Amino acid sequence: MRSTEFLTDDFDPAVLQHDLATPWVFAGSFAAVFGRRGFIGLDVEYLDFSTASFSLLENDRTPQNNQFIDGVNDGIRDSYRGVFRARIGGEFALGLARIRLGYRFQSSPYAIAVDGVTDIRQDISAGLGFRWKHFYLDMAYNHTLSDFEYSPYATSMNLQRVIGNNNTGQIMVTLGIVLFRDQSEQ
Repeated sequence: MRSTEFLTDDFDPAVLQHDLATPWVFAGSFAAVFGRRGFIGLDVEYLDFSTASFSLLENDRTPQNNQFIDGVNDGIRDSYRGVFRARIGGEFALGLARIRLGYRFQSSPYAIAVDGVTDIRQDISAGLGFRWKHFYLDMAYNHTLSDFEYSPYATSMNLQRVIGNNNTGQIMVTLGIVLFRDQSEQ
C-alpha cells in the first residue's frame, strides 16, 4: 500500500463519498432431474476479488483524496485474488420422505498465504423432509470447516496474529402449512 505521509490531522477517510465496483461473477450450472424421484445439481463460480475498486464521487476528488483512494485500490489488488466456488447437491424422494445431501467448496481469496493456513472453506449438509397434502416438515444440518488467519489489531511494536479453525454446525427445522394450492397440481 502507498505511504500515508501525505495525510494531515484533519483528513478523515470516513467522510469520503465513494462508489464501490465489485467483481464480476462467472457462473455455470448443470442439473439433472430423475422424474419425480429426485434431482442433482452442480454450480461452479469464479470471481476475482482483486478487481474490486473504489472511486470517489466528483465533489470529493482532490489530490489528497485521490492519492488515498489509489492506495486503497493498490492494497486490494495486492491482497486478494480469484476464488473458485463449487456446489453440488441433490434430493431424492422416497414416498413422503425427501433426503437431501450437499457439498460446497471455496478456495482462498487471499493473494499471500500464511504458513499452516489454507483459507479454504467447505460446507457439508444433509437434510430430511416429509411432505403431506397440507403440511411439511424439513430438518437440515450444515457443517462448516475452514481455517483462517487475521490480525485483530496492530501496534508499531507488535503485529498480533490469530490463526484458528472454524468447525461449526447448524441445525434448521421448518414446519409449513399449505393453505392454498394450485388446482393444476392436484
